[in-house]
Amino acid sequence: MPTSPTRQFTLYASQGRVYAENSAGKLIDLGAVRKEGNVFTYRLDADGVSGEVSESIARALADIENQVTDVYLDGQFIALPDLKDSITLADDVPKAVISLADSVSPPTSNGDTPHIF
Repeated sequence: MPTSPTRQFTLYASQGRVYAENSAGKLIDLGAVRKEGNVFTYRLDADGVSGEVSESIARALADIENQVTDVYLDGQFIALPDLKDSITLADDVPKAVISLADSVSPPTSNGDTPHIF
């Protein structure tokens, strides 16, 4: 059985925000992350994606990976502006390189000529 192709993204936590970068180098702002006591909370701006973890900011980024899909991130990369020229991320900001299964399958062909109606 063939495996689904995966796509890589990098998540960053900087100045109270969660950013994502795709393989083309586009950088977008996904939402907020902050420490409240001993708990890291995050709330992404779209679709009510949120959570809290007690371990670390790295664990919060890993938790985000478990809640988003490539389709979700694709939508965000289409809808949101590229911030790479307006945001400078320090080299030591917390980050996580994530791989998400490409859930959009290419069309299959049975050899027939496609019909347009």
